[in-house]
Amino acid sequence: MDQTDAEPVREFDDVASPLEETQQPPPPKTKETVPLAIGGDDEHMARYLADCKESIQESDKHASSVSTFSDSFNSQLSCAECFVTEVFYCEESEEFWKSIESMSQQYKYWEKFLATMQMKFPDDPNLKSVKNNKVFKILHHVFNTKGDKHDQIEVGKFTKLLGWFGPFKKDERGQCVCLNNVNKLIEGSRSKKSKHEMESWFGGYMDQTQAEGYLAGQRRGTFLIRFSESLADEGGFSLAVKSSEDDTIHMNILGDAKKGAKETPYRAYLHLDGEAAMYDNLVLFVERRLRPDPVVEEEELYCTKTCPNLPLNAAFTGYRKASKAK
Repeated sequence: MDQTDAEPVREFDDVASPLEETQQPPPPKTKETVPLAIGGDDEHMARYLADCKESIQESDKHASSVSTFSDSFNSQLSCAECFVTEVFYCEESEEFWKSIESMSQQYKYWEKFLATMQMKFPDDPNLKSVKNNKVFKILHHVFNTKGDKHDQIEVGKFTKLLGWFGPFKKDERGQCVCLNNVNKLIEGSRSKKSKHEMESWFGGYMDQTQAEGYLAGQRRGTFLIRFSESLADEGGFSLAVKSSEDDTIHMNILGDAKKGAKETPYRAYLHLDGEAAMYDNLVLFVERRLRPDPVVEEEELYCTKTCPNLPLNAAFTGYRKASKAK
C-alpha cells in the first residue's frame, strides 16, 4: 500500500482488535419491545409479552430463510455439476476440456487447446501440421476464432463441436474421434467444380434466409447442409434443397450425440425425421440417403447438385476464397 493511502495511526489506548473490527452480518430487525415496569399493570405486561413473542418469531423466520437459501444454493451447485458433466456427452471429452491449462473452465486459449490436443493424441495425423491445416480451419469456424494463440474458446462452442462431430477421445487407432470426423467431412464433401477449383455442399454457420440466398437462381435439386444450432445438443444439421425456381425446402437432419459418444466405433445416428435408417456420419448420409433417394417422394425431389460458392469452400479446398451470395 502506498504511504499516501495508509490510514493514520490512531492514538488511543483502547484500539479495537482486528477481530472486534470485523463486520458481522446485521441481526434481523425486530420490533422494539416495551420495557417491563416493575409493578406495572396487566395491560402493560400483556403488551410486553406480545412484543417478545413477535421478536422471537422474526428471529426464527430469519434463521429459517438463511437455512433455506443455503440448502437451495448447495442444491444449485450440485445441479450445475451434473449439467456440466451432461453437456460433454462422455467423461473423456470432459476430462480433455478440464485438463487444458487455464484460469477458468469457461474459456480456454487456442494455444493451450492445441498443445493439449497434441499431447493427448500424439499419433493423430490431423495434428502433424499446424500451418494451412484444413481441420483447424473448421474448428476455428465453429469456435468463431481466427487462429491467434490468444484466441479464447468458449465452453459452449466446444460442446457444440462435440455434438456435431463426436467426442475428444481416442478411436481404435489412437486418433481423436472428433478431428477424424471433421476430416471425413472435408474429404468426403468435396467435388471438382473446375480444373483448378473444388467445392463442398457444407455451408457451416448460416440461417435459413442466408441458405436461401446461396440457393437463389440455382436449379431444382441444388442443395446445401448447414449447422443447426437449435439441434446442436443432439448433433443435428439442417438441409436446404431447391424445389422450384421460387421455393426452397428446409429439413432437419437429426442425430443422437449422447448415444454416439459412448460407442466405439463412433456413430452419429443421422437420419431424416420419421425415417428409420441411421448413418454414421454426414458424408455417408449424403451419399447413401440424399443422393440415391428423393427427399420428398411425392415430388420426386432429389439432391442432385452441390450449391456453389459456399463460404467454407476456401477452408475445405485451399483454393481462392469463395464469393459471397448476393
